[in-house]
Amino acid sequence: MHPLDWLFLALPLALVLFIGVLTQKYMRSVADFLSGGPLAGPYLLAVAKGEMPAGAFVFVASFEVISRAGFTITWWNWITVPVGLMVAIFGFVVYRYRETRAMTLAQFFELRYSKNFRVFTGVLGFCAGIVNFGIIPAVGARCMVFFFGFPSHFSAFALDIPTYIPLMAVFLGIALFLTLSGGLITLMITDCVEGIMSQLFYLVIIAALLLMFTWGEISHVLGNRPTGQSLLNPFDSMGLKDFNLWYVLMSLFVTVYGTMAWQNASAYNSAAISPHASVMGGI
Repeated sequence: MHPLDWLFLALPLALVLFIGVLTQKYMRSVADFLSGGPLAGPYLLAVAKGEMPAGAFVFVASFEVISRAGFTITWWNWITVPVGLMVAIFGFVVYRYRETRAMTLAQFFELRYSKNFRVFTGVLGFCAGIVNFGIIPAVGARCMVFFFGFPSHFSAFALDIPTYIPLMAVFLGIALFLTLSGGLITLMITDCVEGIMSQLFYLVIIAALLLMFTWGEISHVLGNRPTGQSLLNPFDSMGLKDFNLWYVLMSLFVTVYGTMAWQNASAYNSAAISPHASVMGGI
């Protein structure tokens, strides 16, 4: 990597960390830490919640999907757009959840079921989180080792240490710092800023890829496939085993059934200044 590459990497990171420090003063209560007040408007929610799941792990997974299914998965994924729009418009789960005045899923479980169930789900979520934080940061760190051109191992105190381990610790340390700095207030604002910057970077990446690869090259690589396994024609892709129409339909069912039930995004469920703002953020 050249100095200019490191500059492009360091400036956005420094900006996010600066915002994390700056927003500490706005956290004045438990409600601020857990649910951002709740004071979030629809635009802040839309950008921040949309950027929240973006990460190296997600992009690595997306590359794997495209390598197996090509552009056909993009076609079939359009099925989810009208369904997701209808779920958002009708405020599915949103209004009923906000009526409980719960700030977290754990609090909702105790209100709806019992304290024992809250403890059970807490233990389950903790164990799942430990596994989650052992996989996702590791995949992201390995990707960054390759991206930065770092050696796969280095020596320290007569030990041969994989490079991705300290890099993973750095990533987790940044996430922990932002979380503890100002709770959800800091996370929403930094996610929103990251989302705005990411859109600009995505446009640059798209333009660069279109200049590097012609459509003739793309169609030649993806079109040279057996019958029923096309990576270009969605109606000739039913022979694909992994990521086909049935995969999209199963994912759609899980997404609708698990609306507002994902633990990693649960803080956003109560962050909106009103239920209507939450609905509009989803739309």
